[in-house]
Amino acid sequence: MEDFSFWKWYTETAEKAGALISYTIAGLMLGTTRQYIQNLVYREKLPTYEYDGMKFIGMNDLQKVIIKRQETILKNPSLKRITYKSARQEKDEDEKKFQQDLTDFLESDIGKEWLNNNWPPKEN
Repeated sequence: MEDFSFWKWYTETAEKAGALISYTIAGLMLGTTRQYIQNLVYREKLPTYEYDGMKFIGMNDLQKVIIKRQETILKNPSLKRITYKSARQEKDEDEKKFQQDLTDFLESDIGKEWLNNNWPPKEN
């Protein structure tokens, strides 16, 4: 016969904490990393539920963190969550805009005149 102690613990814990998920899944749901979740746990902003060395986050607790983050953003709309992906996307867009602006300038009359007067660079 199998030992159902984990199942019993899980169902009892899930009744009060909601579904139990890993740090990684919690991070994905917040749009952040597992390490950020660990930081929240370390700072006691997010409780954990442990069974035999395995740590879980309760969905009810995670939902409170999500709501608190949304309220903070609503109170201060200038706060913008920056992730690596969004920062990279913004950088790529800036580079494309710069390339387009440079191309537009060089194709304009002023740009052509500037090129004629300054290219190739003169040596001192």
